[in-house]
Amino acid sequence: MFMKDLKNNSIEKFYETAIGKLLNDYYKIEWMRFNMFNLEDIYYNIPMLIFRVEKDYDECICKLKEYVENIQTINSWTIFRFPYSKNKNYILTLDMVRNIYMNQFEKQFNLDLQQILGKEKYEKLCKEAITDIPLLYSSIKEYLVTNNYK
Repeated sequence: MFMKDLKNNSIEKFYETAIGKLLNDYYKIEWMRFNMFNLEDIYYNIPMLIFRVEKDYDECICKLKEYVENIQTINSWTIFRFPYSKNKNYILTLDMVRNIYMNQFEKQFNLDLQQILGKEKYEKLCKEAITDIPLLYSSIKEYLVTNNYK
């Protein structure tokens, strides 16, 4: 049903920023790009949330990472620190994207995911990742509430 909503562009705009706002409510965020995707152009980028927390919250993010990696979604998600980030930003995105980023970083290649994956696979991943976001959001919210992070 969510994919049908996505095709009809009727998915709630709420989910573009929902996870970013949720994390902002529970952790001390130094910086964040709140939009994981843009409904106006769902193929602009594979959904991801880029953020940085205050140093005291790094351990909390490590625990959240373990939780996120066990959520049953279409694709596997993860949280990681990208080596290009001089400010030690975290990225919440598909595990496949992390693998590509880390592999490309080691080889010092281009990080154009559409070029690396091909248009068809890239667009499929964009749709699937957006489809995952409501479950990812509700699961992360449940985790944060259950573990009393607020």
